Amino acid sequence: MARYTIDGGPPVIQNVIQPLFPGNPVPFTFSQTADFSIPGHTYQLLACVTVAGDQYPPNNCIMANIIHEMAVPTVYQSFSYQYDAGGYKISEEHEDGTMISFAYSPRNELITESFSPSGDLNEYTYTPTGKRASKIDNGNLSVYSYNEDDVLISAGDAIFIPDNNGNRITKTDLSGTTQYIYGYRNELNKSFCPILLRIIMNIQSQED
Repeated sequence: MARYTIDGGPPVIQNVIQPLFPGNPVPFTFSQTADFSIPGHTYQLLACVTVAGDQYPPNNCIMANIIHEMAVPTVYQSFSYQYDAGGYKISEEHEDGTMISFAYSPRNELITESFSPSGDLNEYTYTPTGKRASKIDNGNLSVYSYNEDDVLISAGDAIFIPDNNGNRITKTDLSGTTQYIYGYRNELNKSFCPILLRIIMNIQSQED
């Protein structure tokens, strides 16, 4: 027989089907739940079990204090945005005072990102089909290239390998190679980052 009380209130009693023996822990869950809904209250939980033939029942109990602490919402980042008449974002303001301004081409392609007060500037160009052709990040040029199907195969130092359906299956950059696994509907199912791949390869080599 098992029972528990909250703050010395009426006991909740339930039969224990499993056989109980001294020194043999048995997991058990009461079917009746307890109410710990008062914020800031410290509840005293007393749980006991009764074993037939037990010569010293007082050591069959355990007591614990349960405190209902209110969750305090924490704002890690806060942003405010402004949009033009076409719904394109033209500014982004951060809590720390950083302001990012966005400018677009007549075809609504992002061409500049201006950061204030740092003065950083990102500039973009595009191919005739609307694909990104280059990015200049504070003077550092990254060139984008595409295969005959207009699928991205490189961007700066990163190299991409697509499958026959145009899905990216690997990305290789200075950090290593990331692999992507797709389902039969071409939906992305898994990705393996460089660190995870190194762990897997190391485990496989040890097994071999």
